[in-house]
Amino acid sequence: MKRFKYLTLAALVAVAACDEGVDPVVAPPVIGTIAGVVTIDAVAAVGVTVTLSSGPTATTDGTGAFQFNDVPYGSYTLTITGYASDATFTTTIKGATIATSGQVVTANFDGSYVRTSAIIGSVSVGGTSILGVSVAIGGMSTAATATDANGQYSFSGLRAGSYTVEMTNPSTASYDFGPAGAIRVAGPLCLQA
Repeated sequence: MKRFKYLTLAALVAVAACDEGVDPVVAPPVIGTIAGVVTIDAVAAVGVTVTLSSGPTATTDGTGAFQFNDVPYGSYTLTITGYASDATFTTTIKGATIATSGQVVTANFDGSYVRTSAIIGSVSVGGTSILGVSVAIGGMSTAATATDANGQYSFSGLRAGSYTVEMTNPSTASYDFGPAGAIRVAGPLCLQA
């Protein structure tokens, strides 16, 4: 029986000796990329700041794109700031999770401009309304219309901002409307010419 005990002990020592000096296999860290695009009314929003919850920030480029590289495994939130003050987004915070190495997570932000301003006016000469005067606006938006039988015109659904209003004579008459006038719109605006 003594002999059996020694053999068992020798086998255990041999097994223990095999594990010495062997480095454990270490998996590479899981890193990925979080990228996206910020648009307002389907147009690239340039210069918007995107902040990743772990601290880094990125600024959208000329195409509205941003990207965070080498993001470690985990869940994150992205927050956007610095966009136009008259823009709204359904959300300015989105989540993203890096779960596998090399993963690219897309987080897009789509917004729209608030368009509640209007330019409303009328054209008359000596108290008589003028039909058919071409009226055009330029600036934050461009549009054209003509005065109705009451000499009235309107442009609605505009962003707040600066516009020019220019009037052109109807083909049947010649009036002096002067140069195009610059106006600033913050809400509905009524003009008389």
